[in-house]
Amino acid sequence: MAHITYLFFLLVWALPILGLQWLVGWRKLWALRWRWPWAVLLVGSYLTLADSLAIAQHIWFFQPSLLLGLTLGNVPLEEALFYFLTAAMIAQGFVLLLPGSLSPTCAPPISPD
Repeated sequence: MAHITYLFFLLVWALPILGLQWLVGWRKLWALRWRWPWAVLLVGSYLTLADSLAIAQHIWFFQPSLLLGLTLGNVPLEEALFYFLTAAMIAQGFVLLLPGSLSPTCAPPISPD
């Protein structure tokens, strides 16, 4: 059980928020599904790369007994997942807070000109 501690707490922390976002705003998230995942990918990748540099310089340390042992380079999988899940919660939150007029389902009418 110890090897999944970080992953367990990470999922307990993030999945309820992500689930609630989809429960409340699935139509808007689905309508913009070609836009917000790019922000998640970009931010998650940047933070994982920055973390890789911090790990390489011995700024961060992870207790190996609490990790699965899978890595992306020198970054534990759980740590990278933390960054991507955090980016997803933030990006989806921004999408859900967008005014309805900016949503593709509420496009302005086309003028007859």
